[in-house]
Amino acid sequence: MNQIELLQYLIENILSSGYNSNVIYAILQQHSSQLTLEFAQTLRSWATTILPELAPEQAQNLAVILKFLSDLLLYFPFGDRSANLAIAIAGYDSALSVLTKTKFPQDYGEIQINLGIAYEEDPLADFGEKWEIAINCYENAAQIFTRQVYPEKWAAIQENLGNAYRNRQKEDQARNFQQSINYYQNALQILTPHQQPKQWGITQHNLGLAYLQLSTLGLEECLETAIHHFEEALQTLTKAIYPNLWALCQMSLGNAYAAKLRGNPYENYEKAQQYYQQALSIYTPQTNPYYYQQV
Repeated sequence: MNQIELLQYLIENILSSGYNSNVIYAILQQHSSQLTLEFAQTLRSWATTILPELAPEQAQNLAVILKFLSDLLLYFPFGDRSANLAIAIAGYDSALSVLTKTKFPQDYGEIQINLGIAYEEDPLADFGEKWEIAINCYENAAQIFTRQVYPEKWAAIQENLGNAYRNRQKEDQARNFQQSINYYQNALQILTPHQQPKQWGITQHNLGLAYLQLSTLGLEECLETAIHHFEEALQTLTKAIYPNLWALCQMSLGNAYAAKLRGNPYENYEKAQQYYQQALSIYTPQTNPYYYQQV
């Protein structure tokens, strides 16, 4: 089947299966070779043509279908990752022409979050520009998912904003890192180690990374704060429950002690080596070659 036929086949099966993710994943996997950058362009062109011609209720239904399909492709593990993300972005953009902030605020907010994630993870996107787009998407979502009404979702958006500002390439780097710290601290006003242990630990770790990056701008005192947050993260990110996240904290602690100038240099390097060795108890060439090489 050609690309339009595949798109229509997907839409028909989303409807007939009652939005069954497993059914659609099976179809996507079967046709993964057809999920290309060209397919993303076809979807965008087709949706741009057909959505304005539909009655309002039909347009809404199709937009919801495109949102569902994009949600699946955002995390689809097969095929070309960059193409999957391009298709997801095309679907989200098309859906937003109908699912507007005024008429469908919750759908709009959810799309903005996932659109930000899609741009962040897109390997083909301009590295500097994609963080600006992601920040804009998360800020749009935060207008819908407020702290008062949706505290946990608001906290997740703050986390995303923290990540985006920590990686941002434009403007003053010190200001970006400080803004990142502010967003992580916002998230930690909602997250607790007892109710959201994994996310609380991840946020503590990311907060430590922001301080570690800030220390590279001549603010070595931030290293102690970074170490504190890495150690805090280990309260919940234990080796027994979250081995990969535990190892990530070990690597980050190693990086912090390796960069530390204050105190006894020998002891700092010795601690760094110990943390790196602990990370290698989890990271192996087979299980995680990327982090294994970094350590």
